[in-house]
Amino acid sequence: MSHDLHATWACAEIANIIRHNQPSYFANSGYPTGWTIGSGREGGRLWPLADGVISSYHSSVTDDLHIAVEFKRTNEGLHGTLTALGQSLAYLHKGYHASIIVIPEKYTSHSSPANHIKDVLDLTANTMPVGVYGYKEPDLTKLNPFENQITCYRQPQLSLSPLVTGASVGSRPKSSTLWAHVREGMSYPDVFYKYCKEVKFVTSYPKNRNFQLLPELIAAVNRIMPTADPIKFLSYTKDDSILDRTWLHVWFNYYFHKNLRPIFTKDPHTGLYAVNAKASLIKQNKSEFANFLSGRRDSLKEKIVEKLNKGSITEDEAWEEYVRTVRNQAHSYREVIDSGLYHLNLIDSEGNLTKVGYKFVDEADKESSVYSNTAIQILRGAALVYGNFSAFLHYVYQLSEEVFSEEAMYFASMNRKNGTIKFDNVGFKAYLYEKMKDDLSLILTSSIRSPGNPRNAFQAEIPFLKYLGLIDEGTPFRLGTGLLINWPVVQESIEYMNANNL
Repeated sequence: MSHDLHATWACAEIANIIRHNQPSYFANSGYPTGWTIGSGREGGRLWPLADGVISSYHSSVTDDLHIAVEFKRTNEGLHGTLTALGQSLAYLHKGYHASIIVIPEKYTSHSSPANHIKDVLDLTANTMPVGVYGYKEPDLTKLNPFENQITCYRQPQLSLSPLVTGASVGSRPKSSTLWAHVREGMSYPDVFYKYCKEVKFVTSYPKNRNFQLLPELIAAVNRIMPTADPIKFLSYTKDDSILDRTWLHVWFNYYFHKNLRPIFTKDPHTGLYAVNAKASLIKQNKSEFANFLSGRRDSLKEKIVEKLNKGSITEDEAWEEYVRTVRNQAHSYREVIDSGLYHLNLIDSEGNLTKVGYKFVDEADKESSVYSNTAIQILRGAALVYGNFSAFLHYVYQLSEEVFSEEAMYFASMNRKNGTIKFDNVGFKAYLYEKMKDDLSLILTSSIRSPGNPRNAFQAEIPFLKYLGLIDEGTPFRLGTGLLINWPVVQESIEYMNANNL
């Protein structure tokens, strides 16, 4: 089991401890109880990065409370406890309201390290809001493996104002879902491969490729923002950093590529406009390219062409609407894809390929496909080990075992006309969502601030895991089981990562 997975479980359990003991954590500091508390991961990339984040929200308190969690495993040695001590103080300087150190209950060379760290803090930094917790090894048969396995030795004294002089509220990252950020219709394996290919290019060559834009695109950008560079405007980039240069190449090579850029064709005889319906060059599966800006009645090009044929806008207005939306789409796609690659440990915070990223793209290059056996194996392993999808699958499996051991026909509905029984996967996903949010204190991106509709839960995670072959693609749900997880592939992928030191 990986460090990140254990850290995820520990963070969730401590969030539960705080949630169920709110008077002792909040009342002494003068705050009300009734906080919504969840565990997640750090949303940004600014060093130093916490192993987990516990966030607390209250309707009557303007600011939110964020606690950084630093987790150490036994194999990191006793010196790791001192490293954790320094990191916990660095998180306060970064702007966190408090930090928590989570270390083993004992080492072979020390019988009570948590007490020792507590004593050091009490003597040298007694006003600092740093908590200390010790843990026994997790019980993997439990829904929450660290349940009753974690002991608090020092509670963090919570404050809405950073206590460290110079601490930056602006640098305090937001918390996000425990597993990697993915989005349906964007997070295809092929885009991760092609992004990594472009990283190799931009880190090897100092100049960008020469992308030729249509005169109409350039003119529209000039009308909207006369001082803007049209290439950078349309790709939502601003400088020559590795991250910006890579995204610029991904955008113009695979999404907003040459053949896709025109909005329409115009019949010279009738004067009617028709959609230039070209797909992107990103594959949504092994053989089909994903649509982009066209392909549905509500797609951008379809809507613009409809307005043109009705005479409700001019061509200049059409191009202006087009470039604005292309720019916004570039921003949206980049946020999802950049962060996904980073969470999967394929790129680092500056956009360089990691060891895992190099191995992944090199293997995919051998067959010019992300679906080559080794490349997809690495991507699966990265999703499980670094993207924390192993935690997601663990929670899904354990929650499913709980509910179906009581009644195998939960979430079953019968068609009265033909007598067939169907699994209610929408209701099942809503059940998982509520249990994770309410019972496990997990941060689910849509569950904080705007609860949304839990019946639409996991619309991104499940398709992504299907792309990777970790969930059955044809029949992902089954009566009496829930989600059909491909456990042999899960185990094989994790073993590959371990065997290859990735």
